[in-house]
Amino acid sequence: GFLALAALTIGLFAWLKADISSLRREMQQEIAELRERLEKRLDGLDGRFRTVKHGQAKLEGLLEGLREAISGRSAA
Repeated sequence: GFLALAALTIGLFAWLKADISSLRREMQQEIAELRERLEKRLDGLDGRFRTVKHGQAKLEGLLEGLREAISGRSAA
C-alpha cells in the first residue's frame, strides 16, 4: 500500500515536471514567434516612417522654394 502510493506520487510529480517543462518550451517558442512578428512589423513601420520623413523634407524644400519665388516677385 505505502510503496504503491509513494511510487504513484513520484510518478505523478515526474509527469507534472515533464508537462511543465513541455509547456515552458511551447510558451518560449510562442514568445519567440511573437517577438519575430513584432520586430518585422516594427521594421515595416520604421521604413514607412522614414519614407514619410523623406516626403516631408521634400515638401518643406518645395514650400521654401515657393516662398522664395513669391518673395522675389513681391520685391521686383
